[in-house]
Amino acid sequence: PLVQTGGDPQVEALYERLMLIFLRGGPLAVAQASAVTYELLVVLYGLATGLGRASHCADPAVGEALRVIEREALRGLTPEALAERVHAGYSTLRRKFRRQTGSTVKEYLLGVQFRRAKELLAAGALNVEEVARACGFDDPLYFSRAFKSRVGQAPTEFRASQR
Repeated sequence: PLVQTGGDPQVEALYERLMLIFLRGGPLAVAQASAVTYELLVVLYGLATGLGRASHCADPAVGEALRVIEREALRGLTPEALAERVHAGYSTLRRKFRRQTGSTVKEYLLGVQFRRAKELLAAGALNVEEVARACGFDDPLYFSRAFKSRVGQAPTEFRASQR
């Protein structure tokens, strides 16, 4: 998936290290490049899932909220229930979360749910209603409308485009 790095300094530093390795060459270049590439993939995965942000959050409640979202978003977690889980008031968590992640709690939750929905739709083993339920949506019609609004295609269109 496309990952917005936003000029992340860690990603830029890893790209620079890769460039230097390839420019220098030598007998260890392939092994060194493999190690840096693996580290780059880990960092990009952290950016894509938000897990990389969890360890860098100034506020412990926001870091814990990110970890809870990654574990429980597919179980129908709501922003209000999340605030309770991390022992914070909803409006306080919402304000701090947006300041530190650039996203609202609800948008972030939906991002995690729709990322999984895309994976399931592309795999093709489940129908749209089953995908909706597997991603924490009780109402398949709401899921379809929200998916189309966020992704730009209906779930069935998305599935067809992945084949």
